[in-house]
Amino acid sequence: MFAAVDTNFLLGLAGDDDDALDAVDTLRRRAPGLSIVATPTPLLELGFFRDQTEDLRLQAASAKVLACFKPLWGFQVATLDRDKQRRITKVGDHLRRVGLLPLAERHDSFILAEAALIEASLLITQDSELRGVDYPRLVFELGRFKLHPPVLATPAEIVHKFFQ
Repeated sequence: MFAAVDTNFLLGLAGDDDDALDAVDTLRRRAPGLSIVATPTPLLELGFFRDQTEDLRLQAASAKVLACFKPLWGFQVATLDRDKQRRITKVGDHLRRVGLLPLAERHDSFILAEAALIEASLLITQDSELRGVDYPRLVFELGRFKLHPPVLATPAEIVHKFFQ
C-alpha cells in the first residue's frame, strides 16, 4: 500500500512544518505497512528549485528534501517507464482539459495522475489546487483510463481525521 506525496508536502518537511512532521509520525505509527512514495514530478520540481531558483530558502529546502528523502524519512521513489510517462501525460492533460484542474497546473495534474497510476491509496498534499478537485468527477474521469484516485488529504487531516 502506497501514500504518494506532493512537492509542497516535501518542502513542508524540509522546513520542519509541524503538521507535515506529525503526519509522517502518525502514518508510521498507525499505518506501519504504508510506503510513502514520491513520484517523478515532485522530484523533478525539487531538482529544478535546487538548481535553478534564485530563492535561496526554496533552493536550500529543495536540497534538504532531496538529501533526506530516503536516509532521514525512509521514503521511496516511484520510477515510471517511458510508456507509463506517456500515459501520465495523457491523463494529466485530460484532467486539465475537462476542467478538474486549471490549464496552468500541469505539474499538479501529473502528480495526481502519477499517484493514481501507482495505485496510491493516499496523496498527501498541501496544494490548494489539488485539494479543490471535484472528487466525484475525478473518480469518473480517471475511470475512463481504468484508474482510481487516491484519497487527497493534507497533513493536518491525516493527524486529526484519519487516525484519531
